[in-house]
Amino acid sequence: MQRTRKAITRLLAVLAVVAAFIAIYVVVLNGTKSSGDGKGRGNQPTKQAGKGKSNGKPKKQIKTPATYKIKEGDTLQAIAGRYGLRVSTILGLNPEIDAQSLAVGAKLKLR
Repeated sequence: MQRTRKAITRLLAVLAVVAAFIAIYVVVLNGTKSSGDGKGRGNQPTKQAGKGKSNGKPKKQIKTPATYKIKEGDTLQAIAGRYGLRVSTILGLNPEIDAQSLAVGAKLKLR
């Protein structure tokens, strides 16, 4: 009787550990897929300005300027999303720009 209880207890412990690993895997997997902060998307198209969830108020369509002055904390993904552009479009217009290290104060051509 005692031996059977120990075996059942050990089996339940193993199942609990496996369930915990599966739960962590699912959370991490869903977190990387639904991240909307623009990180890790590479050259995929970004959301168009003015589209998305509506709260009843019309959103202003931001007109794309000819150039953009890079500010502290800017990323190409954020800039592209703000003006409804693709990162690849910005890189094509600015071949001298390194997407991984933007220089604050540098100007980007956007059209």
